[in-house]
Formats: sequence, structure tokens, C-alpha cells
Amino acid sequence: KAMDGTFNDAVLAMSAGGLRLYLQNHSQLPEKSMKAMVPVSLRQKGDIDSSNAIGAISADLATDVADPIKRFQKIQASMVAGKELFKGMKPKEAALMLQLIQAPGLLLMPLGLMGRLPPYNTIISNVPGPRQPMYWDGARLDGVYPASIVTEGIALNITLVSYDENVDFGI
Repeated sequence: KAMDGTFNDAVLAMSAGGLRLYLQNHSQLPEKSMKAMVPVSLRQKGDIDSSNAIGAISADLATDVADPIKRFQKIQASMVAGKELFKGMKPKEAALMLQLIQAPGLLLMPLGLMGRLPPYNTIISNVPGPRQPMYWDGARLDGVYPASIVTEGIALNITLVSYDENVDFGI
């Protein structure tokens, strides 16, 4: 709130900070900033259709920025720019735009080049879960720990699921 950011901005900044520190500690921090594929909702206000309305943007994780506040601001600006790309598009237009954006990655995979020329370094996804405690046969659900897919060229996938008052991580 102090940075006028979203929960997703904070998730990305925290993940970027962790990646930066890990890579620094292993003398592997790249000079260029890492990029993350970030799923985003494309659902327009008032849309109650039950189908998915999800797109993906490439977010700059600012791993080349040492100062955490400046890193947060760069991530935030990248997310705003990515979302702005889809603003005002109809769902079919957004779907077509996503196909065009993802075309290079889809071409690299069958050529076996995804590992050498990945369009992003990691995937970071935040999935909203139940906001209230859940029970099964009287037992309270303690957490929802996500499992996701690691694909060729993308060695890390960070997925979060919010549940009740917690956020559970799957890495």
C-alpha cells in the first residue's frame, strides 16, 4: 500500500528479490534483468461468464536493480505497461493478441531451441483461492499448496494460492 502497488506487484517483487539473492549467492546473477511470464485476468468489469478470461504478460523482474524500492517500481511499471496492452480489447481481440505474442515460443519448442532462447526465465502466478476456512468431514483445511508445470527452457515456476488469510507457495 505504501508503494501504491497491487498484491501481484508485491508477489513479483518478493520473488524477484529472492531470485536475485539466490543467484548472487551462487555467482550466477545475469547482467540483464530476468523476465517472468505472469498470467493476468482479462475479465472485463461486469463479465460473469463462467469461462476463463486469462492472458499472460512478460514482466520485467528488475533483477538487475539492487535497491528493492527501485526494483518494485520497475516491476510495477512493467506490469502496468503489460496490462495496458490489453486494456479496452474485446475478449477475442485479446485472445488473438496473446496468440501473436506467444508465437515465437511456440515456434522455438519444436525446433528444440526453447532452452537456449526462452522468451522468459520463470513463471510467477498468483491464484486466488477461497477467502474463508474450508472443512471436510469436520477437519479444517490448513493450506492449499500448488503444483505447477515446469517446461523446457523454464527452470522455475512459482505459483501462489491465497486461502483464508494465508498465501501458500509452490516452487
